[in-house]
This record gives sequence, structure tokens and C-alpha cells, in this order.
Amino acid sequence: MKTGYTDIVVEMSQKLCQALLKKESDLAQKVHELDGEVNKILRRVGFFVVSLVLAELST
Repeated sequence: MKTGYTDIVVEMSQKLCQALLKKESDLAQKVHELDGEVNKILRRVGFFVVSLVLAELST
């Protein structure tokens, strides 16, 4: 696969950062949980991306 995804990674990272800052209350107190929560979100995103790609390939 091509490795030229830096721009989309940066864009999605900024969007996820803003969503976390907006939706999570007391984030400063939950900083020790942040890595795990981001990991869960990214795994879900990966699942949906793969599902969408496979759906497109099957049509």
C-alpha cells in the first residue's frame, strides 16, 4: 500500500482532538485514560473503514 496518507492522518487527528475536547468533561482529570480511549476509537474507525472498502470492492 502507498504511504502517502500523512495529510488525512493529520486532518483526522485534529478532528478527533477537537471532538474529545468538546465531548469529554474533566479531560484533564482523565488524562491517564486518554490513550486507551483514543485506541478504542481508532480501532472502531479502522473497522468501519475496512468494512466500507470491502463493501465498495464487492460491488
